[in-house]
Amino acid sequence: MSKEPWFEGSRNGRFPLAVIDAGLSDPGQFFAETTGLMAGVSSARLIGQQDGSVDIETNEGRMARTNVVVTRGDAEISVEFDETYQAGKLVTGQSHHLHRFVEASEGTVCHVKITDVKAPGVLGFVYRIFAAKNIGSAFLTAYEIYGAAHFDK
Repeated sequence: MSKEPWFEGSRNGRFPLAVIDAGLSDPGQFFAETTGLMAGVSSARLIGQQDGSVDIETNEGRMARTNVVVTRGDAEISVEFDETYQAGKLVTGQSHHLHRFVEASEGTVCHVKITDVKAPGVLGFVYRIFAAKNIGSAFLTAYEIYGAAHFDK
């Protein structure tokens, strides 16, 4: 597996790391909720969860996250997983994700790294070439929204 990033970026969220830690006590619900906050996704619901895997259905298609590993440190939480996303009948994408949440003086730094992207066909080619920034930024924005919403409660 190549670890050359397809997308890599960070953003500072103004919420404590404890918000992410609490959310990840139920990874399936956390993934469904944060996916529902991503740009272009108007609905997301958890349709299945087993140890180390989560299945989500969105308005765009089905998503399977497998090999989910959550690692907690003193001031950091990492979530690593493989994702297969079936967007209708048009595109199936596969990728590897490493999402890190690091406690900082001003909140939590969210870092997303996506590697090993595969998507066959012409539409897959377009996806691989042009979608990285949109997808990566959508994750970062979703985490910001999630963190702010759960911190205010």
